[in-house]
Amino acid sequence: MTKELADGTVRVLPIMLEPCEIPPFLTDKFYADFTTAEQSESSLKRLLETLGAKTEVVVPLRPVEMKAHAQPMRTRRGGSDSGLPPEQARLEHFEDIRILGIDEEKLYKPDPNSQLYHIYFELSGEPPQEWIRAFEAERKFPRHTMWRRAWIEGKYIVVYCVPAEVARYHLRDIKEDVGTCNSKYRDHLARQAAMKARTEQEGSRVRDELRRSLGGLDFS
Repeated sequence: MTKELADGTVRVLPIMLEPCEIPPFLTDKFYADFTTAEQSESSLKRLLETLGAKTEVVVPLRPVEMKAHAQPMRTRRGGSDSGLPPEQARLEHFEDIRILGIDEEKLYKPDPNSQLYHIYFELSGEPPQEWIRAFEAERKFPRHTMWRRAWIEGKYIVVYCVPAEVARYHLRDIKEDVGTCNSKYRDHLARQAAMKARTEQEGSRVRDELRRSLGGLDFS
């Protein structure tokens, strides 16, 4: 921890295996949450990336999800997928949010007596609400001692910091956050599409059972 404070690099990576009270000296440090299966997926991916491993966590699909994903591709006409359910279409058409640069015209210093500015990172598009919620979750816990507050404003990520800190700390953080949020948003869309497919499959099963129960009635 002393070396980390001295050179500003991450050297300690806490892992939470089950819910517990965090020791006071670790309360401001980012940790990997392995307390639930859903958290473990994203935490493992981030942990491997932090350690320098270029890998991708692949989550096996359950049988119903495999059936939903195994449908043949529809032919695109006029820029849209003909016949695709709305949930699947959103997944097909989503393009990863990218950082385009810093909008210097929007730089703002709210406190004249402070060195902190609102730094506006321009994005390739305005993020969906689920993407924004993922970003807020990513920024909830500090990852290092130079952690700064950040939020979404339209198509911008705003970081409240000293401009000189951007290159050394915050650009790296924001790039990591954007990549993680893109992945989480795609997972969200995939879960929605799979849930829709399961709902339709269950509805079809119920209708089939009703047909079998009522099909043999004699009204003569």
